[in-house]
Amino acid sequence: MPLFFQDTPLADLDKPPLLSRLKQTLLARKTVLLLLILLMSSLFLGSTLPQRFNTPDLTLARWQQANPVLGRFAAVLGLDHIYTTPWFAVLLALFLSSLLLSTIEQSRLALRRTWGPPPPAQHLPLASSRPFEKVLAAAQQAGFRLVSRVDHTCRLVRNAAGYWGAALFHLGLLLVLAGVLLLVLTQKRGLVHLAEGEVFSPGMAWTSQEKGVLADFFFLPEAVRLESVRPEFWETDDLKQQRATVTFLEPGTESTTCELEINRTVFHRNIRVDQSASFGHAFLVILVDEAGRELPLRMDLEHPSRRDQASYNSFEFESVPYLVKAKYYADASHRSIDSGTPQLVLRLDLAGESAGEISLLPGQQGSLGPYTARLIGTARWTGLVFSDLQGMGLVFFGFFVIIGGGVLIYCLPPREIVLQAAGTGCRLAWKAGRFAAFYESELQGILEDEQPGPG
Repeated sequence: MPLFFQDTPLADLDKPPLLSRLKQTLLARKTVLLLLILLMSSLFLGSTLPQRFNTPDLTLARWQQANPVLGRFAAVLGLDHIYTTPWFAVLLALFLSSLLLSTIEQSRLALRRTWGPPPPAQHLPLASSRPFEKVLAAAQQAGFRLVSRVDHTCRLVRNAAGYWGAALFHLGLLLVLAGVLLLVLTQKRGLVHLAEGEVFSPGMAWTSQEKGVLADFFFLPEAVRLESVRPEFWETDDLKQQRATVTFLEPGTESTTCELEINRTVFHRNIRVDQSASFGHAFLVILVDEAGRELPLRMDLEHPSRRDQASYNSFEFESVPYLVKAKYYADASHRSIDSGTPQLVLRLDLAGESAGEISLLPGQQGSLGPYTARLIGTARWTGLVFSDLQGMGLVFFGFFVIIGGGVLIYCLPPREIVLQAAGTGCRLAWKAGRFAAFYESELQGILEDEQPGPG
C-alpha cells in the first residue's frame, strides 16, 4: 500500500557547505559500502595471514621464507599485526563517523515520525461515510494514540516504539564499533613462556607483546609463577586438553592461585589470563669447554606432535660460537607421547658444517664437539597470554542494543492513520511499517466499528 507522505532528509541550511558535503560523503551508500569492504577485507587478511603475536617466531620466519614477496609486503603495511596498525584504527574511525551520522539521522527521523504533525492531507486516498469523531474514537479504542492535530486533521499512531527500531539498531552498531575502536587503540596483550617454577615479574620482557596505537608497555600488577603444566592426550597422540596452575604473588597479601585450561578464561584484577596451546619441555644443558668453564644453556622446544616424531628448533647463544640445533622426542623409546624421559639431540653447526652431535637423556653427559655436554634437568613449559582489554563491555552492550532494535522492528511494527473531517464523513490514509497485509483487517474493523485486529 503506498505511503501517504514521503520521508525527506532534514535540511542542513545552518551548516557550512564543506561540513554538509563531508556529511553527505560519509552517509553516501558508495562510501559506506567501500568502508565495509575494506573492513571485511582487513578481517579476512587478519584471519588468513600469520599474526606476530600468536605465531611462534620460527613458524613466522618459515612463512616469510616461503612467501618472500608477500612477507615483505605484509611487513611494510603491517599485515602481520593488522589490528594494532594506525591505518586500521583510521578505517574504524571513519566507519564509526559514518555510523554516528546515520544514527543521528535515524533518531531525528524516528522523533519526527513519533511526534510529528500530520502530513499534507490533500490526497487522502480513503473515504468513509462514518462521522469523523466516531472513526477517531474507534481508532483510539483500537490502540491508536493521537500524537498531533492540526485543525480538522489528526495523526494517530499505534506501536510508535517501532519507529525507534532502526535508530536503536544503528545505535547498537555504533556502540559495538566504538568498543572495537577503543579496543584497537588501547589493547595490551602479552605472551610469556614459563617453565614450571619460573616467576615472571612486572617489567620483564615478554616473549611476544601486542599493543594498541595509544597503549604503552604492558606491566602486570604483580608477579606470576607457573606451578605446573598438565597436558592430556588422546590415544591418537592429539592434544585432548592442557591445564596449568599459576600463582599471582601479590606483595603484602595472600597469593592467589588460578587453574587454567584451553578455552577457559580467568580474570585477575581486571587482567584476562588465557592458557596458550603452546607447550613443551625446557632443557637445561651445561656445556664445559676445554678451559673448564661451565656454560649454562636453556632451550625451550615445542612438544612433538607424534610419539615417533621429533620437535625441532635452532638457538644462538652469546657464549657459544656455534649455531645449536636441537630436536627432542617425547619419549626415548618412542612408545609414548608423554613420559618422564624425553630425549634431547644436539648438534653444533658452524657455517653449515657439523662440529659435533650428541643424544642425551636427563642426567646423562657426553662429548659435543669441543665441549662436554650434560643434561642436568628438564621441566615442562607453556605459554600464558595476559590481556588488558578496554571496550569489551561496550561491545557486548552494543549487541544487546542491536537485539532490542531488531525486536522493535519486527515485533512492534508501527501503524499510522491520518484522519480528516470531510462534510458528514471523513477521509483518511493508513499505512503499516511492516506486514501491511497482515494488519489490513485492523483498518477494516475501525471503519466498521468492530473489534480491532491483531496487535
